[in-house]
Amino acid sequence: MLVPGPPSTGLNKMSNKGYTTIEFDEDEDGDIGSSNAPPRLDFQNFGTSAGSGQGYAHPDATQTNPNAGFWTIEAYQPLFDVDTATVLERCWKTVLPKGNWLEETVGGEDKMDLYGPFWSLTTLAFVIFVFSSLASSITSYLSGSTYEYNFTALSIAVTLVYVYGLALPLVLWGAGRWMGIGWNWLSLVGIWGYGMTIWIPIAALCIIPVSILRWALVGIAAVSSGWFIIRHLYPHLAQSDHPSSRFLLIIIGALHLAVALTLKIAFFSYSVGGKTLGPDEPLPGATQ
Repeated sequence: MLVPGPPSTGLNKMSNKGYTTIEFDEDEDGDIGSSNAPPRLDFQNFGTSAGSGQGYAHPDATQTNPNAGFWTIEAYQPLFDVDTATVLERCWKTVLPKGNWLEETVGGEDKMDLYGPFWSLTTLAFVIFVFSSLASSITSYLSGSTYEYNFTALSIAVTLVYVYGLALPLVLWGAGRWMGIGWNWLSLVGIWGYGMTIWIPIAALCIIPVSILRWALVGIAAVSSGWFIIRHLYPHLAQSDHPSSRFLLIIIGALHLAVALTLKIAFFSYSVGGKTLGPDEPLPGATQ
């Protein structure tokens, strides 16, 4: 078939006299496919394949920059490049721990992020201060006394949560290296940070002025988060031949229990005039 082509030049003056040749494929009936058959559109999927950076804004978000120094921001920037839906899913599945969370939900140690643990711990420190202050202000108002916000409690909450959720995993990583335990520092920070998620709703529920209920809520949070942490640490400790590896597990459990008791006593024991409020403990000045 000949169709009008571009103006002829010296190179194509003798070739079809200014026309361009176009070839068409014919179907079995001898018809030209391009004139009768509808055009076929092929769509290409440019999404990331399974297991390659799912949940991250970029497929290579889990890969750190090899040219960046260890103490530079660029070295850790890819570890914070994760979407909100992925972080919320990882947080939710730690509240009711079952299965291998690190492998089934995260996708392995090399898929761990730092944004989720940092967000979870920061939110926990803020929620502890807000709800403990709110509960204390309400009980003070009901008892007719004046309440003054203690912003020192915020510093205590931030220090306690960050030391336990960020510093302790790094210390354990160093101890594990000395014992020959091959765990990843990033996975340890992720396990501790995400594992403390259950304390966020518990801190909100502890606003209820019933002492025995607050003890029960703190106990649930301590057992759930402690089981989650120990369950993911035990396989590495069990493979170690160091005699202190089992003792390290006991230390971790004792520290976790100590943090839970500290949170209960320091933030979840609301009192007015030195008297703790509970079901059998009326407000000061209330009539019997």
